[in-house]
Amino acid sequence: MLGGGDGSLTLWDAVTGEELEPFDGHVKAVMSCAFSRDGELVFSASEDGTLKRWVTATRELRNTYTGHETPVWCLAVSKDGTRLASGSDGENLRLWDIETGAELAKMTGHTNQVWGIAFFPDGMRVVSAAWD
Repeated sequence: MLGGGDGSLTLWDAVTGEELEPFDGHVKAVMSCAFSRDGELVFSASEDGTLKRWVTATRELRNTYTGHETPVWCLAVSKDGTRLASGSDGENLRLWDIETGAELAKMTGHTNQVWGIAFFPDGMRVVSAAWD
């Protein structure tokens, strides 16, 4: 996957190097993307402040997660595929229910942009990296 400055997300064939159909939907640059563990879903984070959930095979947009008020730089999918974590320019992390799109938690404490996020293997904790 490759996020584009035009708001698109591109799927590539890793064997042939062929560019496949893009996923269109963001209005600003895509900053991060990740697959679900089974590869059936792909998630994207954008400078437009949203995250999106797509069906990989059909490129159908399933959810748009809103709540960040600033660009979203990073995201991570829990191992069990039920939660999504995101980090933003707004110095916070958010936790989402993947299926419903509901915001489950807003975590604060950083004093600068959050650039990296990952779930622990148990899915009960996240680790974040920021510019602070």
